[in-house]
Amino acid sequence: MAEKKFGKLHLRTQDMLAKDALLLNARLMRHAAPVLTNFRAIVAGYGEGANEVDKAASDAAAMKAIGAILDSLQPADMVELMADILGLAEVKAENGKFEQVDMDTDFSTEKGQIIPAILWILQEQLGDFFGGALATAGNRVKAINP
Repeated sequence: MAEKKFGKLHLRTQDMLAKDALLLNARLMRHAAPVLTNFRAIVAGYGEGANEVDKAASDAAAMKAIGAILDSLQPADMVELMADILGLAEVKAENGKFEQVDMDTDFSTEKGQIIPAILWILQEQLGDFFGGALATAGNRVKAINP
């Protein structure tokens, strides 16, 4: 579980079930294949020994990839995907309880926070997938080049 503030919104996200995470990943990858030619740049900031510069470069590469994925979709499909990703989080209500995010209700006055929130949710939900992919790739490089 992770929590973070986006403007006036206090969000939290909890681990997805493995099948749901794989389905979301597959949904993203279906549109991402042409834009993920720089996969290494996206995951470099999450590997061992990564510094703040590496992390910032990874975040920029990830934002570019997400933008390209969204650009590849029809507008209604893009909005549906964004709403589905935001729906993986909960927002802290005035009563202090967390409720599932509703893009229209919660982000209508915080539109500038939509993309940062989506990137954070994806990092929290799928980050270990990319970290595992990076570790696997690193192990393959070590095996080839000991």
